[in-house]
Amino acid sequence: MALLAYSADRAREEGLAGLTLTTFTEAPWNAPHYARLGFCALEEAELGLDRRPRVCMRRD
Repeated sequence: MALLAYSADRAREEGLAGLTLTTFTEAPWNAPHYARLGFCALEEAELGLDRRPRVCMRRD
């Protein structure tokens, strides 16, 4: 959690619009944990970026 908080603080300082991350879909706790923190899964397969078993997530 400290690394994520630090990353969010740095992103704000740099004027970035959001954070992105990738996590494994096969671990049932990963994506739901990040969703609770405000991250939403991106539809990367539409862009030709399907990287299963991972999911790309973003938080503004």
